[in-house]
Amino acid sequence: MMALPHEEECLILKPLDFREKDRILTFLAATQGKHSGVLFGAKSIRSKNLGVSEPFVLARIQFSERLHSEMVRIHHAEVIRSHIGLRRNYQALLHASYCAELALLSEIPPQDAPVCFRILLEVIERLEAGSPPEEAKLVFELNFLKMLGVLPDFERCGVCDRTVGKASGASGGQTVPEMLHQLDARLGGVRCPQCVTRHSDVAPLAPGTLRFVQARVQLPGSNGVRPTRSNLRELDRALFTYLRSHLGREPKSHALLTNQR
Repeated sequence: MMALPHEEECLILKPLDFREKDRILTFLAATQGKHSGVLFGAKSIRSKNLGVSEPFVLARIQFSERLHSEMVRIHHAEVIRSHIGLRRNYQALLHASYCAELALLSEIPPQDAPVCFRILLEVIERLEAGSPPEEAKLVFELNFLKMLGVLPDFERCGVCDRTVGKASGASGGQTVPEMLHQLDARLGGVRCPQCVTRHSDVAPLAPGTLRFVQARVQLPGSNGVRPTRSNLRELDRALFTYLRSHLGREPKSHALLTNQR
């Protein structure tokens, strides 16, 4: 027994070969969230479904849920945009793969599906258009954490409530080393230099990097403040540590990004 068919725009997250001519597609539907189903004839050169089963394709899929099955039945699928430009730029492809993996690893409630679909489509299109991949990834990570409801508090220390991101002096007039700010996944925010700790879920951030990310969070659509290479490196490490803690596992595609630097 099946529910009535539903049709909408979907992003292909992961195709998996299945039998001789078919593929199992995991896709993100614009309003219905993540689903998986068999696309028959996906590998046949004569099939109209051949182009639908590639990663990052934006497709219109008609599907229905099946009783007592985690997989949906795919009735029809057609390509809207192939995003073939990603395959011409290896760096863009790697960064798109990382963003898609975050969506694959996360539980996405139905009410969050439209936001997740929008921000993932946005980063795919930015990467295809030639935006700097590290910056596009950062925008997606911040939006993704906000969608999940776990965006760090970058403004104040989560322990003592001091304002963070500004160079400060220690007692006796000594300057506190800038790298002693930390992003702490267990705390859900930042530790100031006076409250730093040691465990596997913290990563260092300089005040300049904090000031940059504070500006980006406050004005997410603004390109007025551009990150330095150091900003991007620190935020890559810190947000990877933060996401790994919240997801309970490590996104495997991140290692490929690291190897390309």
